[in-house]
Amino acid sequence: MMTTKTRRSIAIVAAVVIGLPVLFTSRVAQAEGEVDWSGPYIGAHGGYTMGELSSSLLRSSSNSSMHFDLDTVSGGLYGGYNFQVADHWLLGIEVNGTYGSAEETKHYDRDTVDQPVQMETDGDLALVGRVGYIHKQCLWYLSGGFAVTELEVKNTDLDSGVIDPSDSEEESDVLTGWTLGVGYEHMVHENVIVRLDYMYTDYGKETFFRGSSAAGNFPTEVDYDESTIRVGLSWKF
Repeated sequence: MMTTKTRRSIAIVAAVVIGLPVLFTSRVAQAEGEVDWSGPYIGAHGGYTMGELSSSLLRSSSNSSMHFDLDTVSGGLYGGYNFQVADHWLLGIEVNGTYGSAEETKHYDRDTVDQPVQMETDGDLALVGRVGYIHKQCLWYLSGGFAVTELEVKNTDLDSGVIDPSDSEEESDVLTGWTLGVGYEHMVHENVIVRLDYMYTDYGKETFFRGSSAAGNFPTEVDYDESTIRVGLSWKF
C-alpha cells in the first residue's frame, strides 16, 4: 500500500543519500585504504514516522472504509555488527527500535454505522541485514528484514451521541511485517559515524474484534504500513 506520500519520501531521501557525500570533508585521521568499518557499533537516531492505515468494518453493509494518518516525531536506539568484505563491500546485521506515539480517531458514516474508531501505535522493533558499498569514509547501503509493532484499536458505540460501554471495546495486537531501507553513513572519526536513512515497513492486514461479544458485530480489518526518515549518530568499537 505505497502511497504518493511514501513515494515522495523515497525520492527525497534517495536524492540526499546520493548527493550527501559531497557536503562532507573527511576528518578521519587515517590514511586512505586504512579505514576499517568492521566491528560492533551502537547509536541513537531521531526522525519522523509517517503511518498509513486503512480500516473497514467487515460486517457492515455501508461504505465503512476509512483512512488514518499516524504521523509522529520518532526516535530510538540501534546497534549491530559490520563485516568489511574485501576493500569496498560491507555486510552487517542490525537491531533498531523506534519510539513515537501516534493516534487518530475517526467516525464511520453516522447515518448507518454510529461508531467512532481510534487507532494508536507507539513504535516498532526491527531486525535487518545490511549490504553496502564503501568508498573511503563513505558507505551507501541497503537494508531489509523483519519488523514488529503493537497496534491498539478502540471501537466505541454511540447511542444518540452517548457512549454505550456494553458495546464498546478496545483491543491491541502485535503486527509483524517486512521492512526495506536505503541509507548513507559517513565516518567523521575512526569511532564516530553519522547516518541518514529511510525505512519502509509493511505490516499487511489484520482483523480486530474477531468473535468478540461486544464489538464482534463490527470486526475491524486494518491494513498498515509506515515510512520513517531518520538521522543517527553511532559509536564504533
